[in-house]
Amino acid sequence: MPEPLGHRYYLNNFIILKIMKKPSIQTIIIAILILLTLIFAYDKWGPGILSSIKYKFSGSDTKDQLQIGSATAKVRIIEYYSYACEYCRAFENDAKPDIIENYVSSGLVKFIFRPVDSDLGEAALCANEQGKFLEYHDSLFRNALNISKPEDLKVLAKNVGMDEEKFWECYASGKYQSLVQGWYNDLMSEFTKHKTPAEERGTPSFIIGSNIITGAQPYSVFAEALEKELAK
Repeated sequence: MPEPLGHRYYLNNFIILKIMKKPSIQTIIIAILILLTLIFAYDKWGPGILSSIKYKFSGSDTKDQLQIGSATAKVRIIEYYSYACEYCRAFENDAKPDIIENYVSSGLVKFIFRPVDSDLGEAALCANEQGKFLEYHDSLFRNALNISKPEDLKVLAKNVGMDEEKFWECYASGKYQSLVQGWYNDLMSEFTKHKTPAEERGTPSFIIGSNIITGAQPYSVFAEALEKELAK
């Protein structure tokens, strides 16, 4: 159910080949086959995975501000979420990694992020200015329930390697307040458009094509919706 409104992937393949001073022909052949297999796997899937985790902010003149995946992807999924939402955290840990692995990394789907909690959403956008959205995004999910004052956001910024003074200048300016509020308004409009029952209006909510999905649904629900859109 939705919360009432209110992977990183690293390509770490370390191979230790213990070869004797006089390796056998079989050992050499096996080593070469492993190396060729890894080279093939990286050429086929590696660049897609690496590029898929690059979050970028494309400016306030577009609604696709925070996104991962190919810009030319056929289908997009928009997530409206709150960092303090337990169901959003559940989606973050459960279904989302599989969606990214199976659809975003392959270039089929573009994943768009729209945080709708004003303070934390604005902070995440400020973190993105320093290229630290992913790190700060993860940190907010881990620490959202422990944040009691705005200054705590500055501490988190420092902890993930940001220039906290630049971060604070951005956050205190309120430059992204209207943008985050606009995302909230967009979500309310989607609920109205889809005639979503009051008890189902909350976060996380997702727009896939012309459909809306509410709540931390299992991966199979998202896969079915994405496959239908890709088949069109």
